[in-house]
Amino acid sequence: MTSSLKNKMPAWDFRSSYGSLSSPAYRKACQRLEADIHILAGLVPNAKDSVSIAIALEHLAEVFCLTDSLIGYCRCLSAIDTREQEAAKERVRLWEIHSRYYELITELFHRLAGLKKSDPIWKELDFSKWEWLFERVSTRWSFSLSPRTLQLLYELKASNFVPCADLYHSLNAHLVATVRTMDGLTKHQSHSQCIAVLKTSEDPKLRQSTFTALNEYYSQNAYLYASIFNMLTGFRLKGFEFAEMDFMAPAYWQNAVSSEAVDALMTAVRANRHMLRKSVISRALFTGKSVMEVWDLNAPAPLRREIHIPYEEALEKIKEVGKVLDERIPETFDLFVEKGWVEVRQLPGKQNGAFFQGILSLNEPRIFSTYLGSFASMSQQAIMYWHFWLQRGLPAQERKIPRALMEVAGHFFALLLFEEIQAKAASAEEKLEALWQELSFISNYVINMGVRFDFERSFFEERKKGVVSVTKISNLLSEAWQAWYGESTAGADPYLWINRGQFYKIDDYFYNYPYIFGTVCAYGLSEIRHRMPEVFPKIYSEFLQNSGRMSVDDLFKKFFKVDITQPEFWESGLKAMKRKIAVFETEARKYSEKSVPENS
Repeated sequence: MTSSLKNKMPAWDFRSSYGSLSSPAYRKACQRLEADIHILAGLVPNAKDSVSIAIALEHLAEVFCLTDSLIGYCRCLSAIDTREQEAAKERVRLWEIHSRYYELITELFHRLAGLKKSDPIWKELDFSKWEWLFERVSTRWSFSLSPRTLQLLYELKASNFVPCADLYHSLNAHLVATVRTMDGLTKHQSHSQCIAVLKTSEDPKLRQSTFTALNEYYSQNAYLYASIFNMLTGFRLKGFEFAEMDFMAPAYWQNAVSSEAVDALMTAVRANRHMLRKSVISRALFTGKSVMEVWDLNAPAPLRREIHIPYEEALEKIKEVGKVLDERIPETFDLFVEKGWVEVRQLPGKQNGAFFQGILSLNEPRIFSTYLGSFASMSQQAIMYWHFWLQRGLPAQERKIPRALMEVAGHFFALLLFEEIQAKAASAEEKLEALWQELSFISNYVINMGVRFDFERSFFEERKKGVVSVTKISNLLSEAWQAWYGESTAGADPYLWINRGQFYKIDDYFYNYPYIFGTVCAYGLSEIRHRMPEVFPKIYSEFLQNSGRMSVDDLFKKFFKVDITQPEFWESGLKAMKRKIAVFETEARKYSEKSVPENS
């Protein structure tokens, strides 16, 4: 066990990277970036033979690494304290430079796309490591736009679009919720603390009052949130309109997955919604209720004992599971903590949620989350650590792994963690807690994400007609909630469209179906692993190593002989979920029967 974890939580240390926005290291990196962009701007227009094209490509890779690293660094600073404005302003400036990079790479790739296959440049140029990036850029929705239109869009993105996300987080940071505990105590909580309570608190009164306080704040500021949401979506739609493209096409493109595969997934999941709702209903029944209260959807198992897993214990379990797939994992994950690359503290003003951010130019991965000592927190850590493992050792042009594949890898690892804890549980209580968390995992990443997916599609359709009112947004959300949850919950989460930050991301949109994709895939891959345990680790490792250079459809065909545009694979994953729900119901029944005499 790493010595740096004794009695303290892992925290970011930026001394090995840029230190601060005012440090000499950061200023030097910015100066280098501006110089590199200037050089690149001179190289690209003159890159017309194999030698000059190769030089331009190498410079593009360097500029990409540096801009992505500096933007990522500013993102990390903003996430630590959303009230801090300097990092947010700096990120806007960097996005302006990043926009210039995209203009230059588009100009160069347009020239390459215009070359005939017989052109001697292709024989002279070693293009193998750029083929996937070339395919990705040349099929991007904006590739067909004129240079002038592209320039205007990128300028508007930096000056008007990017600040919207910071505005959203700043609005959240102003919340101070007054809540009450089961013991009658009054507390004051930040936004991130409220989200944490709903996921980890054993106090049902605190969860309910937190949910109420959040919704009161959202209700008071709904118009502001709706304005941000409308601005983000309106900007995207205008760009797609210029490109004469349906708004779903880029959502599939950014995940390198075919629409046919997503359609097959969603068709299979929709057909199993009744079964999936049991992941909610069976937990509600265990608590003596017929339906689940919305504020209890992500609550820990109500077994009347405090659950707090120390971070060092959680990391040991994660490393133990990881070692089954690769013996290098324990040492690598320890290094993360020792280097100060993991941030899990509870801090005022901290952004809620979790993310993985690579600082490519310095080869420094960064994990962001808030660890709360619960099973949910531990599984979230497993997902984040595996997001890094997926990208380790890949060249810069392959590190932009499609989100769908990131979630496949992360959720499969979380599933292995669930299986390990359940298999080695020291008591019926511990096993039931782990099963409870797995059902919560299913309901959150499949049912709740289904709500978000359908709602976002409906919102985009409405936004095409004009600005969408708060009332209309609420109605769209209510319809999507009813379609997915049915009668499994007591009402809906009316402000789900506010309290889920994925709707306000600037780098992705429709960041909901990738979670469904990842979760159902995780169970499907688990079925394959159990059928061929001896060869699976090697095949899975090769699958991951190629995740930055192939489409999702092609990866599954090549390494698992699976056609994800057909229903069979998805149905196998859903059947595995059905069996796990049945296991929970059996264990819950045993536990309840055993507990009755003791309480009578």
